[in-house]
Amino acid sequence: MFKKVRATLTEYAKFLTFTWGRGLFYMFAGSLMVSQFNLFDMAIGGWMVFTGFTSVVVGASTANKLTDLKKSMASESFVNGKFDEMDADSSGYLESKELAALCQALGSSLDHNELEAALTLMDTSGDGKISKEEFFGWWSGWKHEKDDLNGNFAV
Repeated sequence: MFKKVRATLTEYAKFLTFTWGRGLFYMFAGSLMVSQFNLFDMAIGGWMVFTGFTSVVVGASTANKLTDLKKSMASESFVNGKFDEMDADSSGYLESKELAALCQALGSSLDHNELEAALTLMDTSGDGKISKEEFFGWWSGWKHEKDDLNGNFAV
């Protein structure tokens, strides 16, 4: 059931798969709540607008850092080597601590929120860890560039 809902949302509301898209949705929903003349709704709406704004900022920051990270990995063999090196438990997956170590080793440290956004972006299967195929897919298919004037963030 959950996979079917996720697939439908991915198909019809693609923007919700990105941190910035969810942030904009929170800001929209929060602004609707703020417009109510009930103190409780206004307070919750304000919190949702703040959360949405924070999500947009974190998404942009993560996109910039991941762009720098991708640029530091020049070849397919380097990407595979770094993945294997950081896969400390040899499980074939990178978990959040291993992804953080990889980013740190390549000079692009992520804070907790940025790490969560990066995991959400790279983990296309939704299992909470990044396979080598998912990591390579992210590396080879990354579209966002830091200096993109359109402001289209991919995280």
